[in-house]
Amino acid sequence: MQQAQNGNNSKRLQKYIRRIQEKVHVHAKHDPNNAHITEILDTLKQKLSAKSQRLRRYKDANGRKQQNRLFTTNEKTYYRNLKSERRPDCHDTLPDKQALTAFWTCTWGNTVKHNLKASRIRREQIRVSNVTAMEYSPITTEHVSRLIARTLNWKSPEPDGIYNFWIKRFTATHSYLAHHFNQFMEDAGNIPNFLVQASYTYYRKAKTVGILPNIGQ
Repeated sequence: MQQAQNGNNSKRLQKYIRRIQEKVHVHAKHDPNNAHITEILDTLKQKLSAKSQRLRRYKDANGRKQQNRLFTTNEKTYYRNLKSERRPDCHDTLPDKQALTAFWTCTWGNTVKHNLKASRIRREQIRVSNVTAMEYSPITTEHVSRLIARTLNWKSPEPDGIYNFWIKRFTATHSYLAHHFNQFMEDAGNIPNFLVQASYTYYRKAKTVGILPNIGQ
């Protein structure tokens, strides 16, 4: 097609162009048929762009599905693959512990005061004023055992350092867990601090490795 635009009018090329025109003579449903080489070339470019984007979306979606499946079946291999992925545009300079702590302290360490007199809060209070409060059903030992059985054995433990594998096997502790859960539900002030703590792992991203001042703003 480019050769024809450049003035090459050989019989072989004209025959090849007519064959292509028969296949892509329709540009769109409500547009007239393609009559010139420029229109045919534009149609081919748009079709190629649409298919390449579709292929890219499929590749991304399929990659996410594979990662989700691997995370569910073999979490250890999933994290190993994350560590082994090295991008060519990644830098080796990483922020130190003090820089990370200072950055996230500015984001999470500031107390935020919300407007408790906002009109939307009043509207929601009026909307749910006739809703009957749900009765609390105590958590039983059977509930705890059934839910623990569905957890992953070797998932990264909480600050207590105990893996789910051992909690599953030590069934004598399930009744104590149920007792404490019921206490926490009745009085949230009794929840110890270690139960609301979390561990964060920072992974570097391509090109941007240092502290970003605009995150969280």
